Amino acid sequence: MESGSGIPPELRSRADSWRAAEGAIYPLALTDTDAYELAVALVGMLRPHFATVVASFDDLVAAVDTAPSVLRSAAARAGISTVGVDTEAVVGCAAAARLRELLAVNTSAFEERSMTDAKAAGLTWAVVAEPDLALAGSGVPLQWIEVHVASGARLVRGISMDDQTGEAKFSIEVMASGKGRPTMRLELDSRQEWLEEAEQIRLAFDQPGAGN
Repeated sequence: MESGSGIPPELRSRADSWRAAEGAIYPLALTDTDAYELAVALVGMLRPHFATVVASFDDLVAAVDTAPSVLRSAAARAGISTVGVDTEAVVGCAAAARLRELLAVNTSAFEERSMTDAKAAGLTWAVVAEPDLALAGSGVPLQWIEVHVASGARLVRGISMDDQTGEAKFSIEVMASGKGRPTMRLELDSRQEWLEEAEQIRLAFDQPGAGN
């Protein structure tokens, strides 16, 4: 599995189609509440199936292939008709949900290993996410995430492209342990300044008592 999105390359086109299914169904909440509620109910019927049979990324494709028949059987038992229902979209929504669960589990396990390895090596920062550098220059946002071993603070560095100018934009965010929102955010135009600022932040956290 490559770093970055965390989705195996062979699964990415499928994952895109599952996200597209969510994009087609969930906006129905604003335009057709009956259709939306039915779709959500059917996705809910599939969630236990995916949780049971999908233990890894490799299991997802096979589960998606058999899911339509599982859905029809579950709906019939509940007395719900699937006539006129976009079954493929419902399956895609359930698959997308299970994929996010797998990604979360894998990310957590990878972070734990990275933290353990960094601590054993005497490092003060653990790299827990890096982008696929083959995408550099393609306009795809790139992100690096490091965790301060002692405090659990996160240093998130990003590179993206300005839609108006096409120029690279550099960002730095710092998040305290357990916080979902950044306690500090910088936006920079210079790559060198971006690198220097990140190093200054690392050094500041490495001072005794920092991050507590």
